Amino acid sequence: MKYTEIVEHLESLGVMPRGRPSIQPTKKALEALGLALPKPERVIVVAGTNGKGSVCATLEALLLSAGCSVGLYTSPHLIRTTERIRVNGREISELRFSAAFESVRDTCHTMELSHFEWLTLMAATIFSEDLLGEKTYWILEVGMGGSFDATNAFEHSINVVTRLGIDHENWLGRDLLSIARNKFGIVRAGVQVKVVTWPLNPEIEGLKKEVQDRAGCEWIEVFDRADQDEGGVVRDLGKFGRASLNLVGRRGKENTQMALEVFNQLGFDSSQHLDSLSRVNWPGRFQKIEVEGARCPVYFSGDHNVQGIHSLIEILDAYSSRHLWILLGIGEEKASSLMFEALKSGLGQRPWSFALTKASFKGRAFDQYDQQITRQMLFFEENSALALARVIELAQPEDLVLVTGSLYLVGELLKRCVV
Repeated sequence: MKYTEIVEHLESLGVMPRGRPSIQPTKKALEALGLALPKPERVIVVAGTNGKGSVCATLEALLLSAGCSVGLYTSPHLIRTTERIRVNGREISELRFSAAFESVRDTCHTMELSHFEWLTLMAATIFSEDLLGEKTYWILEVGMGGSFDATNAFEHSINVVTRLGIDHENWLGRDLLSIARNKFGIVRAGVQVKVVTWPLNPEIEGLKKEVQDRAGCEWIEVFDRADQDEGGVVRDLGKFGRASLNLVGRRGKENTQMALEVFNQLGFDSSQHLDSLSRVNWPGRFQKIEVEGARCPVYFSGDHNVQGIHSLIEILDAYSSRHLWILLGIGEEKASSLMFEALKSGLGQRPWSFALTKASFKGRAFDQYDQQITRQMLFFEENSALALARVIELAQPEDLVLVTGSLYLVGELLKRCVV
């Protein structure tokens, strides 16, 4: 099969399994494949609501700086499916992707596996073949939740949980405690098990003792003890020192600090590798984009939940403009009203206008928005490229254009509109 045919086939399978979510199909497939898997202390599984990808990419940069071999598996992708699998900092080729698919299919063709399970197994196949030697690490970003996610099928002793918030309620639960319990489901019992996380919200603080009692793990909380942080490129990283960051905003700093803590817990000295932080690249997160015809700065930021919107507001505070033009496209399963209100209240008296569009994958249709949102919009244009063109035509040189609400929307526009 050609690469494009494989991608179409995988996407036809659906993101979630047909039956009850479980790690058992992935574990069964791994046993059948007989892959050479690394020791648990060489596998880092990263869960959380926001910041997972940034933490993974930063940790990858640090480990590569230390001379390690690194496999990175993340989701979702923005433009190409191959973005999800990186070997030593490089996205795999379409040829390598196709070969991995054929390899998994030869063994697992009778198994009912979801899109994400297939990709997880393909990543494991590639890593087991391409990454050799003692200084080898696998970094696996959880797709959703933790307990039943395919990445949790791998034996691992390094667990990372980033900032927690409300998201994917249909699968994870309607309250923060339920969601947190699912995400902390990645933690296995064992004497060498470590959990790196931010301090928990008071309402879920009891979960910490529950997990510790069950797993007997070492719990490491990352505190931001920076004396001062004036923003900009060079950032105060508290106990880790000062460094030039490519990740913007407070969230960029926090995600960097978490990756540095994990790096130290792996036995490395982060102070010797701070220069690698300026090379971390995680597209689609307040990324400045060159768009044809734009007379002002244009930023794409795939913030797709309330917590992400709050983080976006903090970043926007550092950027002045005469008028802010927002192209908003929220996922069909997301809390659109809460996201919009967070955006509106966060911007306060700043002059701004917004228009609605729809991502072609999982995008919310016009009639799925509450009237409190649709009454305030400039227009609705289902075609995201045409919608962006209309917003850019309205924007003046001293303005700022922002596309947000969905990573799928950002990826779609990166593919269609970037110069």
